[in-house]
This record gives sequence, C-alpha cells and structure tokens, in this order.
Amino acid sequence: MSIPTEVHALIFYTRRPCSNVLILCIFSLLSNPSIAATDPTKSNKEVSSFSTYSGQNSQDGTIDVNATAIYRNFGNNNVFQDTLMGLVETRYLQNDFMVDLGVIYQNQDDKGVSLNQFYVSDYHKKFDYKVGKFVTKMGVLDYASSINSFNRQRTDYYDEPNINLRSIPAWMAQINMHPSEDSTVSLIFQPYDKDNSYYSQKATQFSVDSLVPFLLTNTNDDTLDYLGEQLFVPIYENDGKPVAERYIESKQPNVENTFKNSTIGMNFATNKQDYRYGLFVLMGLSKNPLIKLDEEFVAAAANLDEEDRAIYVADYLAQIDNEPIKSIEYYRYNQIAGYYESSLGSFGLRGEISFRDRFALLNGTTPQVSLGIGLDHQGAVYNNLELQYFSFPTEDLSAYYAIWSLQFDPFRFANGNLQFKNTLSYAAINNFDLVASLSRLTYTYSEYSLGLEYLANSRQEYAQNTASIVLKAIF
Repeated sequence: MSIPTEVHALIFYTRRPCSNVLILCIFSLLSNPSIAATDPTKSNKEVSSFSTYSGQNSQDGTIDVNATAIYRNFGNNNVFQDTLMGLVETRYLQNDFMVDLGVIYQNQDDKGVSLNQFYVSDYHKKFDYKVGKFVTKMGVLDYASSINSFNRQRTDYYDEPNINLRSIPAWMAQINMHPSEDSTVSLIFQPYDKDNSYYSQKATQFSVDSLVPFLLTNTNDDTLDYLGEQLFVPIYENDGKPVAERYIESKQPNVENTFKNSTIGMNFATNKQDYRYGLFVLMGLSKNPLIKLDEEFVAAAANLDEEDRAIYVADYLAQIDNEPIKSIEYYRYNQIAGYYESSLGSFGLRGEISFRDRFALLNGTTPQVSLGIGLDHQGAVYNNLELQYFSFPTEDLSAYYAIWSLQFDPFRFANGNLQFKNTLSYAAINNFDLVASLSRLTYTYSEYSLGLEYLANSRQEYAQNTASIVLKAIF
C-alpha cells in the first residue's frame, strides 16, 4: 500500500511548547514517514525518484542522475525563515549492485554544500545489504510513528516524496535476510554520530525552538514549569537564541564513538498478500538528552510563593556565575514494538504499539507507552486519518496527536495540473492543546511546480497565521 506523505510536521513551525509534545515523542522515539519497512527491494525503489535522465554507462551498468531545487518564501519572517535547497543525486546500477550518491546545498543548518547520502547495496535471493549514509524506515504509521528511530527529519520538507529530502541520511549498515518468500529479518547497526543527535550543531536550532522549551514547561510540576517559562520564554521574546545555542553547546557531553554508544535494531516482518505484521526491537543511545537542573535552585524556588519565587528566579539569573542547567546527558534505552498493516478494498488500516523503558523528561527518565492507529481511504478524495496516544505512567502524563489529511485528484488547467491538499492537526498534553491547518494549492507543469500555502493555528501568541510560496523544479 503506497501512502502519500503529508504534513506530520505541520505544527513543528510553531514556537515554544505548542505541539512540541509531538516533536518530543516523534524525535525521541524516533520517528518518521511514509515508506514501509517491508520488502527492501520495494523500499529501495521509493528512496528517491530518478526519472529525468537515464544514460547507458556501459553494457553492464547504468547511471541515473536527478536534481531537485526547492525555494520557500514566507509572508511572515518574524517566525519562519525563507529556505533554499538543492539536491543532486547520482545512482549507478549494475545488475543487483547499486551505488547511490547525493550532494546537497541548503541555506540553513550547515549552510553550504555537504554530502547528503552515500551508500552501496547489493541484492541476493536470500539476503541483501546496504552500507553507508542512508535513510531507513521502520513501522507503518505515516506521521507520528514511535518506532522509526534512525533518522532525523527535515521539517521544512516534510511532504517531499523523495525520502532523501524528507529525512536526513545517517551512517549505518543494514542487512535483510529472507528465510522465506513472505518473511524478512533485518539487522541495523548505527554507530554514534554527533551530527545525528538532536542536540548536535545541526539540530541546535530545532532544540532551542522546540525540544528544550517543551521539556522545561511541561514537567507536570508547577514549580518546574514556572522555572522553564522564566528561563526560556525571555530568550524567545528577546531574540536571544544565539546565547541559548552557545550555552547548550557548552554543556554537550563528550560521547565517544564506541560500540557501547551505538544503536542496534532488529526487525522481524511477515508480508502476506493482504496484510503484513512485524516486531521491532531496539537497543540504543538516546538522540534526545536528559536535561538536569540545579537541584538547590529548584528546591529553593519550590518553597516560595509565586511573588517571591519570581524575585528569586530573577536574582538567580542575574548572577553570571549561576548555571540553571547543570548537565545534558545521553543515556541508553531499550524499546520493543509491534505493528500491523492491512487493506480492505479501498481502505487501509495501520497500527503500532510500543514500550520504551526510558524516556527523558526534566531531571529524570520515565517509561513510555505509545499506541497509534491509521486509516486511509481512496475515493473521489484521498483521506488519511492518524491518531497517536503517548503515556508516561510513572509521571501521570499523557499526550495525544491526531492528523487528518485530504487530497483531491489533480485536474487539467492551463496545460498543467492543479491540485488542492489540506491537512488538519491536533496535539494535546495535559491542559495544553493546539489545532493547526495547512492548505496548499499546487500548479504543476512538466517538472516544475508552484505552490501557494496558508498555515493557520489556534495559538496566535506563538506564531501568527502566515502564507508562503513554494517553487520546485526537477532536472
């Protein structure tokens, strides 16, 4: 079942806590969308689209080249930044052996030109393997999978069909064994890579914007929530993010690239004609860290009333030698998950359930349980509904996420195709919730497209509604 990727990252654009429970759960479990971890041959074909050029290199092999350029301009640059990205991919294929190379340019994160993906793969009757820098997908949910743990997402390109744009490739090795025609056993080994952690330099912007504020303002403890607001809301309001970035970077632990700090995943999948199911086991190093505050600072503030607490916190932060965050630590965790996917006529059903023994909240970790279901239907309009529930039982903390995406079939207009999509998202944690809607009208002519977008949300105090223009070209 091929499922179009939509806006699971829609509300990543908002600032401060907002739907950051979503980001927290997705990126720390971790997350992401829409190609299935079934037959590796099929998933490989979906990794990227090489359709514009195919030339015979020799009698034994072919070379495919594909280039994609995307520019997004926002009407409101107070929150959103205009983005420019270009990806050139080259693939050499000889029989069942393949080499894939991608070079990317982007004007944010690590600005400039860098290696996007580079891997070799080989397919045999009983097994196949892939080694290098690439994207792999586990689980069946499109938007908020709690199983997908190996690659971070590029939230600006959440709806790209090319998975090498939608997710950030990471260094690892994967071998898939096929004991029978309908079963696959996969082993994935991922060494520690600072650039693949969520507090790396590449992800500092995301951390400051989303993850840190969520952790410090959704602790299920009124005192800690207040301290979080005092520490980080002023940073946002006064454009002090560079200070926060330097502070967080100075707290980074020196994690060695050893076998002990690597991540190992095992996937057992059975694929029948009308359904598939699987079991996923992960033993890894967390990509989101455990943040520990100054215990004396927290204890002192907890014993004060609201007015005195505000004075105490202000005085504490005014002292240059005081450090409210004492450490940022990465930790090992274990996860086990099951998933199921089937179809009935024009309906598709997907489900995942997961248990993780350690998940980072503020000053400590807690077990996490997640349950997600998805239902899609292809009729005159394509509809895709996905629901996700996250529970942190020892903290009496729960989070919910829902996304409904509809997509009309394209119709001919001015020698091209016109298509309308709309995605409605809802996220909630305790008494905080957010509703967001992203509407898009796209005109496509040959390999060029022009998109008009409008993002609206229920929390105008965090991010005003805004329009954007998206230009895309494939060469």
